[in-house]
Amino acid sequence: REWQGLVHDPQRDGSFAINKGLHLARQLMVRVLEMGLAVGTTFHDTLQPQFFADLVSWLWVPPHATRSVVHTELASGLSMPVAFCDRGGGVDFESAEAEAHAVLRAMRAARMPHAFLS
Repeated sequence: REWQGLVHDPQRDGSFAINKGLHLARQLMVRVLEMGLAVGTTFHDTLQPQFFADLVSWLWVPPHATRSVVHTELASGLSMPVAFCDRGGGVDFESAEAEAHAVLRAMRAARMPHAFLS
């Protein structure tokens, strides 16, 4: 199984010590900010913003999530710039055009108001 990242598996052993991961990720972000750099990241689920939004300067939505309703709705509720990414490097015009349309749909959906359970 692929590693789920610092927040979900900080010990890289499948123990999923999420509380420890949240603490370590916040510490890392604070250190980056103390160096005078901005923190950019991607949120892998809809609960992460409540733990990190005060530290994150911008959010990147990767290509597989650009088409996700959950991620576009999440972006509408964030108070930070959000970059929707296409797959890039389209082989032909039609695939590049389809990716551009996916990003534009995501941007339009993200600017609409949404309600969230939390």
